[in-house]
Amino acid sequence: MTDAVTASTRDELVSLLTIERLAPYLRESDGNIDLALDLYSWNAAIAAASMEVVAYIEVVLRNAVDRELSRYAHEEQRKLPWFLVPSITGDSHDAISKSIEATRTRLRGLSAHRDSRDQIIAGLSFGFWTELFGSKHEDLWRAALSNALPGTPA
Repeated sequence: MTDAVTASTRDELVSLLTIERLAPYLRESDGNIDLALDLYSWNAAIAAASMEVVAYIEVVLRNAVDRELSRYAHEEQRKLPWFLVPSITGDSHDAISKSIEATRTRLRGLSAHRDSRDQIIAGLSFGFWTELFGSKHEDLWRAALSNALPGTPA
């Protein structure tokens, strides 16, 4: 990074990032500002690369949970997606219902054609999917979700 950065550009960059933000990098580089900026740049690149892994994990987790909840709700026979089945989204799982409805509302606002099952599943946040593994959904874990993560105890 610092090879292409002039002294005045470097000083401006340090000013914009702030010395406080660069403090850990300056400590690690024994106060060498160029090395600190290189470390900062390296850290940003590693953080960006890790987001790619997180994106894959999110899709794989989401698809595994969706598959198992689909089986649990007998979607094939009912012809109704699991997220519309009251036994899954009823009172004991109110947060599920609210997240589903908020996602459907948001998707409908974007386009009349975006309220499909696949769009709803894809539109739910990573937080929604990970929340399903919390203790308040233990019944779903025992009945279906443990199957989404092979090798985990039911």
